Amino acid sequence: MKRITRTNLGWSLFLALSCALPTLTAASVYRLGPVDDTVLINPAPATSVNFGTAMAAGDFNDDNISDLAVAAYAASEVRVFLGREWSVGGVLPASRFIETVVPLSAQLFRPVLAAGDFDNDSDDELVIGDEDFDGTAGNAGRVLVLRYTGGSWVTQTTIEQGSNGYSGVAESGDALGSSLAVGDFDNDGYADLAMGADGEDVGSVQDAGAVLIAYGSSTGITGARDQLITRNSDGLTVLPTLVERYGATLASGDFNEDGYADLAIGAPRARCPNGTDSSGAVIMMLGSAGGIVNTGTRQFRPGVLGVQGTCADNMAFGRTLASGGFDSGSSSDLAIATGDDAVHVLYGSAATGLQTDGDQRITPASLPGNIVGDERFGISLATGRFNDDPFNIFPGRGSLAIGASFDTVNGLIKAGSVNVIPGSSSGLEPSKAQRFTRSAGLAIGPPVTVDLLGAAMAGGDFNDDGRRDLAIGVPYYDIEGFADRGAVEVLYGSDFIFRNGLQ
Repeated sequence: MKRITRTNLGWSLFLALSCALPTLTAASVYRLGPVDDTVLINPAPATSVNFGTAMAAGDFNDDNISDLAVAAYAASEVRVFLGREWSVGGVLPASRFIETVVPLSAQLFRPVLAAGDFDNDSDDELVIGDEDFDGTAGNAGRVLVLRYTGGSWVTQTTIEQGSNGYSGVAESGDALGSSLAVGDFDNDGYADLAMGADGEDVGSVQDAGAVLIAYGSSTGITGARDQLITRNSDGLTVLPTLVERYGATLASGDFNEDGYADLAIGAPRARCPNGTDSSGAVIMMLGSAGGIVNTGTRQFRPGVLGVQGTCADNMAFGRTLASGGFDSGSSSDLAIATGDDAVHVLYGSAATGLQTDGDQRITPASLPGNIVGDERFGISLATGRFNDDPFNIFPGRGSLAIGASFDTVNGLIKAGSVNVIPGSSSGLEPSKAQRFTRSAGLAIGPPVTVDLLGAAMAGGDFNDDGRRDLAIGVPYYDIEGFADRGAVEVLYGSDFIFRNGLQ
């Protein structure tokens, strides 16, 4: 990261800051490391597998400590681990989390999780996307919003198209809940919820995709003024196309620094300018006092209008999205993963929102000690201030964690890895990335073939020490004679400046 120098701040400002800052020691520096890391092993019945296939962090019990929600495949529940206060390197509590169970009426096969305070009561609600839910039509999908009452979980609302005041019609294959994003799109103090339905038919165009937006209120999420957005209503002149999967991924951030959260929509099968190749695209829609609007909408595609790369078939540009602040600006930036082992970073601007000038393309070859190949690089993304230094006194400068679940580790295929890239005053610095894998120095132990570490991630301060921690899904972890039970490895940020031995 950049240090304060007379070159980038001016000598007089440097002196003023130096006088104002306390004496700085090594204890002021923190990063993720193996000290006091913990592993959460699938606690559900043996029929449940792939624990850690989906995760989300939020404060569900209003104690100002991050909690972790974890889903498995084919389970009729979600486990929520409530965070507790303790210090890395100190006396460890008997249990680092308090476990709760969210019972569900149906099994989850491709779950998506999110968290948001939709009624502005200081408690986050848990959002569960269940795209395979049949309801009135096969795989129409649904979204559940639940509150933690201190002893149990209560459903605040069930969202299905055409029910409970929500727009649209529940049709076979719509897959509502295939993606989720939370943001205050109208800046009224209540979080709002965007939900992908990437199998939605638009007219006669099959699987074109759509996004349903529901707004928060004093009573939580309602369908009172929801929006159903498709290619026909997003403000662009682009027509919906077959199997475009509009809304397959979503992310929220204030990309133009106006106080309203904006929405990034991934369409990983969107067409290239030639009209035939399917490279993928990301659409940026702006927030306003009235919520998401179709004015100022922009589209980003590889090799088009300043975005790096080439618009080629099956690139899947936009297959994973994550918003964060990676430089010293106040606007949000957007990380965009593709299917060709690359992650693009578009930086926000108060003038234009996301901009292609300075598009940063990160590949495994950009990082120290990584292996180039089919790694599923970018299959998961997480953002947060996972690294800090004594002079990190400006806004932004968050890190980007990139999951590569098919990465080969010590010759073991698909063992998986996560690379954490620190931010700086000018943006992400790939050359300073930390690489994490399973290792003998971690609670989860050495790497194993086909573990798929990094398939999902979530960041939060799970022990209330002011430092960001990272939960990493290992959904094919084997335990007690059962294959693919799944686990979650939690790395804590601390003052102990260690790195994983398998960098």
